[in-house]
Amino acid sequence: MITIYDKNEVAYVIRPCPLINITWNGNFDEDGPRGGKYDIVLTGTLLDNGGSPVFNYAGRQNPDTATTFISQYYPAGAYSKPPQQTNPEYSELNSILAKQVALRKLFSKDCARIEVASVEFSNTEPVIKFYPKFISLNFGEGLWINKCDYTITLEAQFLLSNNDKVIGSESYANRAFKPGDPGWPENTDLTIQDFLDKVGGFIEDFQETWAIETEDGNGNTFDPYTTENITRIYRLTRNITAKGKNISAYQCFGTQNLQQDPNYYKAHQQARRYVVNYISNTGITGNHWDDYPAGPSLEQYFGSGIINLSAAMYGGYNHSRSENIDVSQGTYSVQDTWILSSGNSYENYSLSLNSSESNPRNTVSINGTIKGLTSIPASGSVFGGNATSNTNTAYENAINKYRGITNNGNFGVLAHVFKRAQNAAGGITLNEVPLSVALGTNEFTGEITYTIDYDDRPKKLIDGVVAENINVSDTYPGDVFAIIPVIGRPTGPVLQYIGGRTEYQRALSIELIVNTTSYTGNQDAPDYAEKKNRQNLLQKPSLVSPLREGIIDAINAYTPAREPGIRKYFVSPPQETWDPKEGRYTLNITWTYELSY
Repeated sequence: MITIYDKNEVAYVIRPCPLINITWNGNFDEDGPRGGKYDIVLTGTLLDNGGSPVFNYAGRQNPDTATTFISQYYPAGAYSKPPQQTNPEYSELNSILAKQVALRKLFSKDCARIEVASVEFSNTEPVIKFYPKFISLNFGEGLWINKCDYTITLEAQFLLSNNDKVIGSESYANRAFKPGDPGWPENTDLTIQDFLDKVGGFIEDFQETWAIETEDGNGNTFDPYTTENITRIYRLTRNITAKGKNISAYQCFGTQNLQQDPNYYKAHQQARRYVVNYISNTGITGNHWDDYPAGPSLEQYFGSGIINLSAAMYGGYNHSRSENIDVSQGTYSVQDTWILSSGNSYENYSLSLNSSESNPRNTVSINGTIKGLTSIPASGSVFGGNATSNTNTAYENAINKYRGITNNGNFGVLAHVFKRAQNAAGGITLNEVPLSVALGTNEFTGEITYTIDYDDRPKKLIDGVVAENINVSDTYPGDVFAIIPVIGRPTGPVLQYIGGRTEYQRALSIELIVNTTSYTGNQDAPDYAEKKNRQNLLQKPSLVSPLREGIIDAINAYTPAREPGIRKYFVSPPQETWDPKEGRYTLNITWTYELSY
């Protein structure tokens, strides 16, 4: 017994009962089943004066009343058949054509569910039922007077048992959820709702591919002197694509429990839920792909015997995820990308050594880019998702890397950047204080760019200053002579040597730039301005240790009093200027001295 139901649960029975052929076409790959479909063919015969649909000669002019189908079971019993129809002899063809119209309308428009049951009892439950997709209806060649053969081709995504379980649920299983896993009913099939919840959706194709490639030009730096411990950076990509199948809400839940989203049952949404379910159940949602349930580690999965990446050394960072939905093709794809790195940041830098005849100093320039990495997944809250994470952002890790290579911004002999520069300079001894530093940051990309210049200028004489400039000027004795103007003399005045020599002089100029601090007192206090000015004055380097001692040492280093052959010397009034706003300090001292010989 084959019974057809429309969406209003009205039953239609075709008699004589057609033969039914059901063929399962499964989709399989190397990892197991990926679902499939059922090709269903009904082969039967229409009779002009009997069976169902029933031809009504009196209503032959109206297509809606020309034929009627008998209900699920004929009142006389399951084995009985509709009574013989009494039609005029010339109406045989009319009867066949009217029944063809009724059959075409039933399957191409009204057919929502088909049940196949035994006819042993009138109340027998269906053995199988399915929700078909109409493919074709073909009426065989003939005179169509007494009978007409027909073939109906249908397609079903699944078959249901009499208790609404998907027959052969394991045929739709995937690596993410399969028989034997927790949640899969033992020795039984799944209901439609359970199937959608656990498997995700009905699909007809599924692909998963992985690729690994090097990130040329980038690497992790450890040893500041050599490149032997620079490790490569790799990019790991996973592509997942599924092609779904359209099913109707009625197929899943009847007319009482429809989902609100009209796209819930579309092919692309079936594919999407399947992929989302697959990703969430494989454990590879962020950076811990080695948590793959019963699956391989990174070493086993990638490059084994080829590049032999160590899972203990490499971690996955900067996880990004993109998705593509093709509604017309019913496909959904996800691409995951990780940066494989041996640290949570990597660096790219170049060095250049510059010297010229116009500049006696040798300069080493370092230009670098630091790229921070993060183990926060693509669904992290910092990226707009809902996943929380306590790990650093990419920018925070870039800052930590910059601090590590610059000795927390102090540079100097302990900084990796200075060691790199000194190594490149060879036998040239560089000043550990940079000549210049330029820094650029981008918090959105987690990048820091830097340019640092070192040269071989002498070290600062005064410690603790940002910059210093010390000039010494010596003035030696000259002749003492008189200049006598002569009116009308074409060769100018008369020069008259009067005997004797001028004095020896030395002028010292010290210019310093220092860091200053702003006064943080209460601005509303009546003595705020006085205290602020007082603090500015007290920050003058000649009053602050150890700058004061450094200035004294510089004076002592250049005073003529320490030179041999000096008989006596005198100091002119020193001149000191202080600009607390810019932190600029200058000191000018002049000595006049006499030699002992």
